[in-house]
Amino acid sequence: MNYRIFIILLLLINPFKTSVFSQNITISGIILDAYSIGCQDANIIISDKNQTIIAYTFSQANGFYSLSFPNSSNLELSVTHIGFKRVVVDISDFIIKDGIINKDFSLEESLQLPEIIIKPENIEPDTVSFDLNKYKLKEDDNLEAILKKNPNFNVGDDGSILYKGKSIDRILVNGKDFFTYQNSIALSKIENRMISQLQVVNNYRNSFSLDDDEPEETVLNINSKEEFKNVITGSLIAGYGFKDKFDLQGSALKISSLYNLFLINSNNNIGRPTIELREIQNLFSNKQPFSTFQIESINELFRMEDRKKDMISTTNLTIRKQTDKIKINGLFYYFKNNRENDIFSKNTDENGESLLIKDQDISYESNSFFSDITIDYLLKKNQILSYASNLIILKPTTSSHVVNTIKDTQLIPTTIETYSKDINDSYNLFNKIIYSNKINSHLFLFLGADSYYEKTKLKNSITEVNDSSDIYIQSFKYEKKYINTNNSIQYKKNNAVNIYLEGIAMLSNESLLDQIPHIDNQRNSSKLNLNIIISGQKVMNKINYKLILGAEKQSVSFGKLKNDIYFIPYNLNFNYENRLNRLNISLYSSQNLNPVESGIEYLNNNNLILGNEKYPVKSYVKQREEIGYVYNNFFMGKRYGISISHQRYKDQLTEVFLDIDQYGIRKFILSAIPKTEEYKISGEASRLIFKYGRYPIKTDLGLSYRWNSAPIYFAETLYNITNNQVNGFMKFESITDKIINFETSLDLTSSINRVGSDSFNAKYFKSRFTIKLDYGKIRSEVTYILFNDYIIGKTYNRQNINLNISYKLKKATFLIEGENVDQFFSIFNNKAYNTKFSILNGINQTTVSNQAINYLIFKIKYNY
Repeated sequence: MNYRIFIILLLLINPFKTSVFSQNITISGIILDAYSIGCQDANIIISDKNQTIIAYTFSQANGFYSLSFPNSSNLELSVTHIGFKRVVVDISDFIIKDGIINKDFSLEESLQLPEIIIKPENIEPDTVSFDLNKYKLKEDDNLEAILKKNPNFNVGDDGSILYKGKSIDRILVNGKDFFTYQNSIALSKIENRMISQLQVVNNYRNSFSLDDDEPEETVLNINSKEEFKNVITGSLIAGYGFKDKFDLQGSALKISSLYNLFLINSNNNIGRPTIELREIQNLFSNKQPFSTFQIESINELFRMEDRKKDMISTTNLTIRKQTDKIKINGLFYYFKNNRENDIFSKNTDENGESLLIKDQDISYESNSFFSDITIDYLLKKNQILSYASNLIILKPTTSSHVVNTIKDTQLIPTTIETYSKDINDSYNLFNKIIYSNKINSHLFLFLGADSYYEKTKLKNSITEVNDSSDIYIQSFKYEKKYINTNNSIQYKKNNAVNIYLEGIAMLSNESLLDQIPHIDNQRNSSKLNLNIIISGQKVMNKINYKLILGAEKQSVSFGKLKNDIYFIPYNLNFNYENRLNRLNISLYSSQNLNPVESGIEYLNNNNLILGNEKYPVKSYVKQREEIGYVYNNFFMGKRYGISISHQRYKDQLTEVFLDIDQYGIRKFILSAIPKTEEYKISGEASRLIFKYGRYPIKTDLGLSYRWNSAPIYFAETLYNITNNQVNGFMKFESITDKIINFETSLDLTSSINRVGSDSFNAKYFKSRFTIKLDYGKIRSEVTYILFNDYIIGKTYNRQNINLNISYKLKKATFLIEGENVDQFFSIFNNKAYNTKFSILNGINQTTVSNQAINYLIFKIKYNY
């Protein structure tokens, strides 16, 4: 057995526990081999009498080691290294002076290593603890800063957390649910001062489940310090700056054994959200049969690109209570947005000649409410009743003033100004109930039903500014009623073999009323699914799998048209995982109805879309295959992975460009494309280099290649449009306790779009360099950002400076925060922001944001 693998297995078998005592002890010294030479990568472990690991470390290149652990009785220290005899001593044998132990060890050679037999059935939950001391953390460092210092995690700007290629969307506090699909809040509001222990739990299962009916997931667990239990804690932030920019925040968290609660309120005009679109989608969109109107409204609510101004008011209340009999979760969100955009776009033909230039000033206002309530009740020891209810109310209004420059067939420009207004009032209510019964140790019964109701009112108008005449007026009323039943019976032979028989029946009615002109369209659909599901967990203690194979019939009618659709859906997920490696293979095939509005003519974002009544009774197919491998060594601080995926659509509707009218309104016709597909291969690596030197550096590298084929019709002829894109990324960050640290990154994307024999090239370069100063109570960061974009022969440059300075005085922190502060002093001559090029729906488009949000704010933060 490889010695290092044995050590890591030994570490991971035991959960990490931390007890709170009055004093920590630090032991340090030198590990020498039989020839009195410093011994690198010797393993030093502190454990209790039950062999539960309390702390661990590896010796450095010169044999030096240092390890801190909480003071307790009955602790022992062991030193192990391949080829040498194991050394075990009691901590009580050492002389402790001022909490410090100095101890060197000399190892004796060994010709044989004892064999360790591991019994998988006795393994406790796979829990790995962080050694937070090695990250040089401050008390006010938040969870995001902590995780980003660890190479084993990939933390995205959207709040996503990946560990071993698996998404972490649940964060526990003291072993109980606290943040579910609320990573952004946890990352920003949980601070190092609250944490006694931070853990990754790799095989967490909902306690309100019957045996193994619910799959395991990877979660984070935060054990709080004693002083933060059963009290209300949080922070208050008030900031004001140049040009009336402000930022007001308040948070309150209650961590207790009876219930967990947090209340977050944020008001600012610097465009800073408290929750991300991805999290709302996971909480709501993945559960409910939203219409495209609802999906577009939610996406627009969280649009973060091309903003000139953005005032965001957000309130979130989350309450979670759990006893042995009942678990209640309540999440409530309120959003009020007021946003402005200044966007320049240019449409060109295949020869690069300008067809339409738009200079748009866009304002967006909305009031939105989201709620999610779930209740799990233990009827009997073998029966659970679950209920879920979601309510969403959306009231967005978008106004746009557009200066259109149109070129006719003689390339003579004409300018016309238009004003458009889009009002969208909608709400939906979703309810779901599930009854679960463990009939015996092998047989389970699940009965479920859910309903959905949506009502949306849309009013769109486009007016010519000069004479105030109406160009287009559209008024819709959309209504959807949906009911679904899902019943299944499960036979569990053992953990390796579970067999489900599942039946799903659905009825849906959609009505679409256009008042001008008057048309009334109804779409009715019914669907019946019969599925067989075979799954297994911990096969040979390493393999999880799930296969779904079904038969589906859907009957659809729209107006006088009817259609029966037959389909064979499938879904396979195979996962092999040991302590260091994870291999995942997934593939699926699904079919979905086209949106009901594909059967009519309608306005959408100043575009006129021409549908066809045959499309609402037809469907498209989505298929995807992916294989991914991740190596993740938690203790050595390194991670790398690779993934390959293929995705294709069959008969997917696409908007095909027709022409531009005299008012600058682009016209598109819907067409079903026989096949579009995409291949992607990507790799990433992260590790801590020079970790035993004076300047350890966290290094992140990434490389990806994507090929996309999206044919499109021109004059009833199908032309192929392909895109080849390469992206490279690298980031270096020093992690030391020195006064000065740095962070630098490079991001380069090269894209080649081909339409027939014509090609269009675009390159995007982004570079960041940050100097960090940490001196006592003062912390500061200055960041320089360079953008250099090359699009179809034209270069767009942008340079910006961001600034953060803080001074901590007991519970108060004084801050200066600035983004794009160079604009206040006209340091750089920036004229382009977030430049991008696309060949979309048969027309070339270059989009440039003329301005970006900038601010310089003075803040006070008070922790309580």
